Amino acid sequence: MSLQNVLLRQYLTHRIKRRLKDDLSFEVMRRELDEAIATYMPPPPDGIEIEAIEGSVAGERVRARGGAADLTVLYFHGGGFVMGSPASHRGVASALAREVGCEVLVPRYRLAPEHPYPAALDDAQRAYDWALAQGIDPCRLVIAGDQAGAWLAFALLLRLRATGAPMPAAGVALSPLVDLTLSAPSIADNARCDPAGTAEALRRCVDAFAPPRGRGSAALSPLFADLKGLPPCLIQVSTIELLRDDARRMTSALERADVPVTLSEWSKVSSMWHIFAAGLPEARDAIRAIGTFLRDTARHAPGKIPNAAR
Repeated sequence: MSLQNVLLRQYLTHRIKRRLKDDLSFEVMRRELDEAIATYMPPPPDGIEIEAIEGSVAGERVRARGGAADLTVLYFHGGGFVMGSPASHRGVASALAREVGCEVLVPRYRLAPEHPYPAALDDAQRAYDWALAQGIDPCRLVIAGDQAGAWLAFALLLRLRATGAPMPAAGVALSPLVDLTLSAPSIADNARCDPAGTAEALRRCVDAFAPPRGRGSAALSPLFADLKGLPPCLIQVSTIELLRDDARRMTSALERADVPVTLSEWSKVSSMWHIFAAGLPEARDAIRAIGTFLRDTARHAPGKIPNAAR
């Protein structure tokens, strides 16, 4: 475990997790997240271009300067459905863009409780349709997300399959939340060792997003859906986070559905440690593993993708 990871875990435990126990309002949680990013997250590295996307789909386009962007990642940020933004995830988007030589689209979707289910999923669908309308080949497109954003990624894949829409080449889920009944044993088992999450805060977020009834349905919990026909998936999770067992159970469910899936577990890191790629060696290693998966996926996609297959 790196020294940077030791210091980060201490900061998250004493600054973030402790504040979550104060039963903060969602408005305060959003403001403190923005302040923490402004204070502690470094600017994007040299060679990374960030372009604002306006119009019916808002967000950010992140890419390596001079790159051909032959592969596109549509990335849904996490934040428990109630917070987060493209700005909060510039670290992981920039790291992906630089590692893979790809373009990363990070849409801004509506947040709960002001906009509960299915608003965020409808926005995710709109972002996917927008990407295809820009001429992006679905065979060159990957859907990704973390935590609640991973829920959006899987829910969108299921919606695309149900409607017969073109499917993307692959899916990437980081610290995924896929069971809104919150029945995963690790939510209790890892309650003390998770550096940044609490079961109470997780439940508040889910309560703000989804109606109490039906959370065990396929519509609200991708874990319980028929997963046949989904594209190859990569799942990364920390062994000490609340959502560890969501990742493990989703991997097993995908395997039963004959979907190619790789589960990668990382020890002693916080949930969504990828956000800190600028200063955390473990995060850079995880991003490199995602890059390897994406390049392998690109090699098996129809046609040649020079940038992604470097």
